[in-house]
Amino acid sequence: MEKRLKGDFKEVEYEFELDKMKLTLVHNGKKYEKELLDTKNGKLIEAFKSGNVFLDTPEEELFLDKTLYYCSRSVLVTFSGDAEVYMDVLLYNDEKDVIYPGALNRSQGHCNQKQQVEYHQVMDGEIISICTSPEGESYYGFFGKGDYIHVPKGWFHCTYVVKAPAIVANFYCNTPWGDRVECKPYFSIDNEFSVERSLKPDQFVLKKKGCDTQVLISKENVKPFDELGISTYDYLKKEKKVRTQYPNDNIFDFIYKLDLTKE
Repeated sequence: MEKRLKGDFKEVEYEFELDKMKLTLVHNGKKYEKELLDTKNGKLIEAFKSGNVFLDTPEEELFLDKTLYYCSRSVLVTFSGDAEVYMDVLLYNDEKDVIYPGALNRSQGHCNQKQQVEYHQVMDGEIISICTSPEGESYYGFFGKGDYIHVPKGWFHCTYVVKAPAIVANFYCNTPWGDRVECKPYFSIDNEFSVERSLKPDQFVLKKKGCDTQVLISKENVKPFDELGISTYDYLKKEKKVRTQYPNDNIFDFIYKLDLTKE
């Protein structure tokens, strides 16, 4: 991973300085400097060992002490009504082998609270997002630079990196733990999906725990797979279970337009 990464996204300038563990962000003429936290794969591996996370590999093949992502928490903080809203920015490690050989790098996965509002936007790179409803219905989609991802209230979601470097910003509110990430309840439900590279660079292998079938997925051919019990994010849009229109094309502006009375 390069020690410094500098760029811009929809009139937002950013610079990651891994040698200083610092993120500098300029939005609407105001500069924000925040600490970068190094999130390694140890907790994910422990969740795998306890059966809460599906990784299709023998334990001895796991890579240890690798960085999943670097994150600055509460880069922006504002209010919607009485609720405090927090913006995080994540830079995913661009190494190919972070968890086990062939596996896509990923987030730890997290299940939102019943009243939690959360939106993501890809600032660079490309990701796969998989979300699961409280009823156990799963959905996936490919998301590139500028794409929003709406996580419905009470749903689980996990990110898998397709094209690096991947940078994702997200804001959230209505959590009992506020923005104290040390209290964030990771691995409260099982994550049954794993995504790996295939022989073709534009295709990926989707696997599900306890299922003998594995399927190839690609950005050009996103479709449901009944054998894995997974549909598409576009279906959620069609059924209006997620937002399809946004007041701003930039999440750093959108955070100030959030109206919780309409969520």
